[in-house]
Amino acid sequence: MDHKVSIVIIGRNEEQSIGKCIDAALAASARTGGAEVIYVDSNSTDGTLAVVEKYGVSIRLLDPNLRACPSAGRFAGSLAASGEYILFLDADTLIYPDFLPQAINHFESGARLGGINGRIDDLDESGSAVSEIDERSDEIMDVKWLRGPSCLYRRTALLEAGSFNPELAMEEEAELGLRIIACGWKLNVLPVPMSCHTRAFHPNSLHSTWATFRRDIRSKRIGEITRTIA
Repeated sequence: MDHKVSIVIIGRNEEQSIGKCIDAALAASARTGGAEVIYVDSNSTDGTLAVVEKYGVSIRLLDPNLRACPSAGRFAGSLAASGEYILFLDADTLIYPDFLPQAINHFESGARLGGINGRIDDLDESGSAVSEIDERSDEIMDVKWLRGPSCLYRRTALLEAGSFNPELAMEEEAELGLRIIACGWKLNVLPVPMSCHTRAFHPNSLHSTWATFRRDIRSKRIGEITRTIA
């Protein structure tokens, strides 16, 4: 079945969160007549794939020749997706059910609109709200890039710009946004709730800071900002 929306979920070792993410994605997609749902796995070693298989969604295993990073997962998912619009979700993110209909209506009002974010509610590991992560406005904002935990793109704009760079392990959303704008497209943030995201890092938590530092060393994210700027 052809769908207007494709939902690409990326993850690695997300056994505890992936079911909730897919449940929320399916509930949201029902508001648009259904969606193509693709899960891209970056070499999980826990029970993530067993959970995903129960949902019957499409599963893609990240090419071992690609770097195991979020940008590579999104890149692979974008090539597999067929919808007019592609929603990218991290596995620790829950999309709100009312967002997609509002976003699609906004897309259809602007021919050169390449991507949309809404308001992303951030939580720390304990479930407490984390404030001041992004700028908020009661008006539609033009932005230079979209936030990664949940971002919705017009497929035509995304592929024209070359999609996510699979070699970048940090700030890949910013690098992509600048390329999309260079192609003549606009990116908007709508003043409507989009998703809830559990952050792996919060500056008030020493445990979180240390865990994130170790993750960045393992994934070679340290120093990646220089590569992204270049």
